[in-house]
Amino acid sequence: MKLFGYCVHITGTVADSLLYINMGGLVLVTPSGSPADMGAKMLLLIAVGLAVLSGLHAITSTGQEFITTFLQNHELNYPQAKFQLFISSYSQFTTVTISIQKSLFKRDLFLTKGQTVVVNMPAFAEMAGTAKFCHTVWVRANQDISVLALSSKKNSADVTAVYPVNHLGVEYYVFTPPGELANSYKEFSVLAWRDRTTVEIHLKGSVRFQERIYPAGSKLTVVLPPYEAIQFQSRQDLSGTLIRAAKPVAVLSGHTCAHKNTNCNHVVEQLQPVSNWGRSFFILPLSFQTNYDLAYVVASQATVVSYNANGRQMNYNLLAGQVLQLKVTGSSPIYITANVGIQVFFFGTGGIRSDLTFDPFFSSIPGVLSYCTSYSLHSQMGFENYALIVAKTVATSGIAMDGHSLAGVSWRPIPGTGYSWSEYRLGKDGSAHTMTHHSSPFGLLNLGIAERNAYGTTGLCQSGIEPSVPQPSCSSIQCRKTESCQMVHGQPQCVARSAATCWALGDPHYQTFDKQAYNLMGTCTYTLAKTCGPDMTLPAFHVAAKNEIRGRLSVSYISLVKVQVYGYDISIARKEYGLVRVNNQRSRLPISLHERKLWLYQMGTSIVIETDFSLRVSYDWNSQVLVKISSSFSENVCGLCGNYNGDPADDFRTPDGSLALSPAEFGQSWKLDDGDKACWNDCHGECKKVTLDVLIKSKVETSCGWISKIEGGPFSQCHSVVNPKIFLENCAYDLYIYEGQRDVLCQVLKSYADACQE
Repeated sequence: MKLFGYCVHITGTVADSLLYINMGGLVLVTPSGSPADMGAKMLLLIAVGLAVLSGLHAITSTGQEFITTFLQNHELNYPQAKFQLFISSYSQFTTVTISIQKSLFKRDLFLTKGQTVVVNMPAFAEMAGTAKFCHTVWVRANQDISVLALSSKKNSADVTAVYPVNHLGVEYYVFTPPGELANSYKEFSVLAWRDRTTVEIHLKGSVRFQERIYPAGSKLTVVLPPYEAIQFQSRQDLSGTLIRAAKPVAVLSGHTCAHKNTNCNHVVEQLQPVSNWGRSFFILPLSFQTNYDLAYVVASQATVVSYNANGRQMNYNLLAGQVLQLKVTGSSPIYITANVGIQVFFFGTGGIRSDLTFDPFFSSIPGVLSYCTSYSLHSQMGFENYALIVAKTVATSGIAMDGHSLAGVSWRPIPGTGYSWSEYRLGKDGSAHTMTHHSSPFGLLNLGIAERNAYGTTGLCQSGIEPSVPQPSCSSIQCRKTESCQMVHGQPQCVARSAATCWALGDPHYQTFDKQAYNLMGTCTYTLAKTCGPDMTLPAFHVAAKNEIRGRLSVSYISLVKVQVYGYDISIARKEYGLVRVNNQRSRLPISLHERKLWLYQMGTSIVIETDFSLRVSYDWNSQVLVKISSSFSENVCGLCGNYNGDPADDFRTPDGSLALSPAEFGQSWKLDDGDKACWNDCHGECKKVTLDVLIKSKVETSCGWISKIEGGPFSQCHSVVNPKIFLENCAYDLYIYEGQRDVLCQVLKSYADACQE
């Protein structure tokens, strides 16, 4: 059912005030020339940095056309209401027009470079309840500007950057912060740009619209004419609601009065479309929070989120529309990564510090790839102001404020990331600052607390205003010790210096990445290799294999291979030639997944699973598995394939860090629970021992000796690539166990040929 609805037109004019702001401080001028009383929370508007406004990406705050609207703030009749736009110019002779649709409200501005004008908007610009809305705000300019929107009532205020129309999208996921007080509502709005558009809204909470209740799980379809909006409110959580539009739209989300620990406060953020989401984020704790704050991660598809904090690593699997809540305490920063883009928010829950009671606040958290080299920020009068900074550890000494090195700053490393963070006090006076680094991007949050007040926002990136872009070079990045920097298409990239292959073959024989050879006859499911270790920036993967007996209890063969990567569960079963299971759905090869970053295809008699980060897993649908990784993963993998640190002597490392004394003990430590209670980890009895005479007999030229024959041998050209010694030993062992069966010899010879080709 498509809902059209209608809007009420307001044709009267409403007087407004213009407030002119100099970059060095705040000057408020009303038409009569008297100082303006901005109310208890009006200083919030300065905190977000009026020189340059920025969102999740370096230049998203600047443009020449903007659309926005004001979500309902607290109760409609709440006193001291002010709705304002902050228009900042970065060029001489900038003309700006601000208008409200379906009304006579219109203002023309003429700005010079570095000037910011504050425009008071009429009260009818505020949305109300769940309804369609015509009085949206339209801002146009002849040169790049930035726009900030402030909604303020008594003890209830928030700000949001307004992003230019060229950064709007067609797919969004809503997040609404907590708050259950009476007469308060979670809310979001959808605003059409210049084209009439159909909008599908897949609700996660129930809403009442036009005398009809739409329950959670239902789809509501509306048609929005150009520059019209719709607001939805609910007592239920609307987080995870999916919005799909035929044409680009703007989406704002928040709460009329969010509440957690102390008083409630109106919060609002303009959301980023899914296409703009990032994959890696730092979430920093606040020294002034004696309780805890909250961070939220929103997924748009099957997503693996890796959480790293205080030495703990956890993985979470999210589906589209699911929201992960994380506690943020003063103990340690949180570093999260995902295999696909995610949306991350910080919710300051409010708190009490000494005799100061401060309110909640709500902010997006920028992704690491959206960090900038230059920011503006503004400390607020009457607030305890802070800058939270996260930067590459090697670059911290180069960060400057107002052209001078940071004084008295204490940097704390974030283990395993190559980044450090600092909380820098800005004082209590209201003053403008710039924070820069000559070449290395860093992240910045601007925070402050006051009585019954608080603010928080991302740093305001100046990139794209007057760009000073250094020439890309290898000096701007830091590679791992097993990598080298190379210039690729004009950009520095870290490239692995080498690679290593681990294999399991035969009945079965194993060789680790560091070339430690051993035999493991267990019949359980085991981890072959997975990411672990101190470097949390590496992409996550997990390769496991299930063994089975084939006629003899004393030996086993690989019958099932499982690979987890990029949020996919991939299974390959013995003898299912040309087939693979992806997320439990059987498919034919070849397959390309995850925006062509994951490939599954057949090469010869084997299936190959390959990623864009050089992981390669092959299985011959019978008994042989090879796992190849680049040296980027050195010291950051574990499992039956070892730790890849160049030392085979410590490859029997167990999950608890100890060294196993035998292959059976090693295998037991990496056993996975697959429901097979009858599996075992040894030879199921006494392992058969091979005498030296038997080995010598099997190594003759007409048998296993074909592998090692040098002159005229069928594999002589492989000797320089793969040492034949271990394959020769395995061949002799297998022929003894199987009493000289020729098909066993053929399988071993094939294994050596495959290893050579790999």
